[in-house]
Amino acid sequence: MSNTLPISAYSRQETVYIELAIRFAMDAHGGKTDRYGNPAVLHALKVGLGTPSAVEMAAGFLHDTVETGALTLDDLRKAGFPDEVVSIVDGLTRRAGEDWETYICRVMESPAAMRVKLRDLEHNLDARRMRSFGPDDAERFERYLQAWIRIRTALEEFH
Repeated sequence: MSNTLPISAYSRQETVYIELAIRFAMDAHGGKTDRYGNPAVLHALKVGLGTPSAVEMAAGFLHDTVETGALTLDDLRKAGFPDEVVSIVDGLTRRAGEDWETYICRVMESPAAMRVKLRDLEHNLDARRMRSFGPDDAERFERYLQAWIRIRTALEEFH
């Protein structure tokens, strides 16, 4: 048995779109902070790095870029991202005027979107990011936790 590691776990094409997704996330979030004063890009990186595949990793890096208005789905297509990445980002993008329940139901239409959303929710539920915790945070945490439970349960049913 060899003690050497493979040169890369990702194909050349996967490496290209992973790196492009990181660049897009940096462009979209660079210089911005989250509600707690942390660099916003760290959230995108944390979400992407916790996923099981190159496609989901790229979608994780990009998951907030369309919702924040920095990019469009067409921008992602034109940049050469695989359709599966664009589809996951689309599923993770909350529409203007869309209520939380409708949004979570739409996320739950795709196992890949659910896996990325779990990472998003897990990072958003990490209280270590916060400098304080008020009533608005408690309400948001409850909503996020309930969504996490629903998505996690649904994913377990797929397996």
